[in-house]
Amino acid sequence: MTTEEACHKVSKPDGSEFANAYIYPESVFAPMQEEFLAHLHRTPNAITPDQYATGVVREILKRSPAVWFWFGASSGTIRMIDALLPRSCWDWLFGRYFNLNKLTESPAQVGSSDSSIK
Repeated sequence: MTTEEACHKVSKPDGSEFANAYIYPESVFAPMQEEFLAHLHRTPNAITPDQYATGVVREILKRSPAVWFWFGASSGTIRMIDALLPRSCWDWLFGRYFNLNKLTESPAQVGSSDSSIK
C-alpha cells in the first residue's frame, strides 16, 4: 500500500479537515489503521472547549485554588479509577478500548529488512 492509498481526509467537528491523517504502512502501528480512523471519526462524550475553559478559569480565579484539579465530562470517574486502582489498570483499559492486541498479532516490519537497533 502506498502512502497515498493509506491517506484519508479526516474532518474535524467544525467541518475543517486534518491534513492527511493516516498511519504509514511501514509503521509498527499499521495494523491499527482502521481503529485510528474510527477514533478520529468518533463523537466523544465530552464537554465543549468553552465549558472546559469556563470551569478551569473559575477554579484558578478562586482565592485559594486547588493545587491539582480535574475538570471534564468523565473527570470524576477517571479520578476515582486513578486514585483507587493500580496504574496498570490503565494499560488494561486502554488496551481493550483501542484493541491494542492487534499490535502483537501481526507486527509490522519497520524500515529495511534489518530492523535491529544499532
